[in-house]
Amino acid sequence: MPVLEAGAKAPNISLSTNDGRQISLDGNTRTTPVVAAFFKVGCPTCQYAFPYLERIYKAYPKDKVSFVGVSQDSKEDTAAFTVPLELASCLNPPSNGQASSTKMKVGDRAIEIIYVGKVSDSEILLRLALVEAAADKSALRRAFALTDRETDVLLWIAAGKSNRDIAEILGLSPRTVNKYLDQIYLKISVENRASAAAKAVRVLTGL
Repeated sequence: MPVLEAGAKAPNISLSTNDGRQISLDGNTRTTPVVAAFFKVGCPTCQYAFPYLERIYKAYPKDKVSFVGVSQDSKEDTAAFTVPLELASCLNPPSNGQASSTKMKVGDRAIEIIYVGKVSDSEILLRLALVEAAADKSALRRAFALTDRETDVLLWIAAGKSNRDIAEILGLSPRTVNKYLDQIYLKISVENRASAAAKAVRVLTGL
């Protein structure tokens, strides 16, 4: 296999991007080095390495070095493999006991992505929440010194959801939701659901 001498120009390589654009790695016209990462979607090493490569890509100015990922799979499989760095950071279980989460823009909305758990060897569960909702949770947690799960329950109570609805949304049993409600009533000094909802709404609306 021929090996290029140090300082020699690399041969031209033309590639098609997933959105149909053509790019050239012509060594005679490029003024910056190119890092080309060849990968297969089913390669575990590639799956672990690419989030780190993307961090390096984001850390370097575009006029200093170029990064190109070269897939050996179909366009469809490659598109499914390619996820934003923010999302990639939530694909593994948390190492410090706290839920992995990140924020990213989707259109004109900001969302928070939270790692919930592993469903099977090939599935994980992520929770998506509008950042505005995350701000509401933070306000309730600060106002009443609630746990994260108690805050979830109270937020849905304020939205008018029934215990059964809340149980389905949060993946709990109705009995567990009732237990959380009892704890909430005690912490926020109310005796019933309507009073709890009213107190929560006052915090959320700033009244």
